[in-house]
Amino acid sequence: MLCDPNERPAPFSLVVLPHKMADTIPGQKCVFLVKVIDEGPGCGRGGAVNISTMEFDRPSEDVVTVEPPALVPGKVGEVTVIPGKSNGTEDPNDPRRMVIENVSVLGEANGPITDPNETIEEKTLTITVMAERQGLTRAETVTVNVTQGQDKFETLTSDYRDRFIPWLAQNYPELGITEETKWYGTIVRPNHFVVMYYLFFSEQWEMGLRWHVMIPPYDFAEIYLRRRDANLSCTHGFKIFSLEAQEEPQIVTLPLEGIWR
Repeated sequence: MLCDPNERPAPFSLVVLPHKMADTIPGQKCVFLVKVIDEGPGCGRGGAVNISTMEFDRPSEDVVTVEPPALVPGKVGEVTVIPGKSNGTEDPNDPRRMVIENVSVLGEANGPITDPNETIEEKTLTITVMAERQGLTRAETVTVNVTQGQDKFETLTSDYRDRFIPWLAQNYPELGITEETKWYGTIVRPNHFVVMYYLFFSEQWEMGLRWHVMIPPYDFAEIYLRRRDANLSCTHGFKIFSLEAQEEPQIVTLPLEGIWR
């Protein structure tokens, strides 16, 4: 839509959550939520806003993606950052570089391959999320602090996740989550201990999982659900109070953080 020269562009605000991830490791999918809100009349109101990113001194092996690249006000998008192990000194013409823009990496695509035994230099990535419509722009800057570590929990967390799936399919069929639902996971808060955190993504849902590394009866596992294109926070919370006791999930209060990052 072209604006009449006498009509000002419709104002909008840009929301990005969170603004900082302080504990991440190479290969982790760091998912920031993005939402645009119309704030007044004008040309373009209700129309899609273009979302892009600007990275400062981004190392060659880091990956930043935007999904979707144009966001209708009220809908939620995702900017995903996958840190590599590099420190920004690589040759930009190195054919091993992996940079993927404006495509989803929460499916089968992965980030840069990293050796978990290789020592990395701690670094902080700075990414500016840009929103533009009818020449009007907004920007929010986020940071990702990358430290040493590795994900050792993929198999274990898939098992914990699957403890909830049949119960959800039977008791909450309206969610559309069944044993046929495909999930892709990533660790979060990798250097957090005792209570561990993981995220899973299906086409429609984000599932946050945390579990307590303790003996029964304190060996709980808890999940939340967030509809990816509609919500900035979670809407459902469930908990198995003892994994060894094979207890059924129960409804619990939603986590105060809203989402786990």
